[in-house]
Amino acid sequence: MSEEKPINIDKIAKKIVQDPIMMQKLSDRVLELLREEIRVLKERCQGYGN
Repeated sequence: MSEEKPINIDKIAKKIVQDPIMMQKLSDRVLELLREEIRVLKERCQGYGN
């Protein structure tokens, strides 16, 4: 079994914060994931008689 190299989140975050385009892409992706999560939760709730 090979060991995976740990991800240096701090280094990545510093790069993203300093680059407006990367920051926008990250924000867009987070928004997309949140919208998808809300959609899935609404579908689940409809199954409970709402």
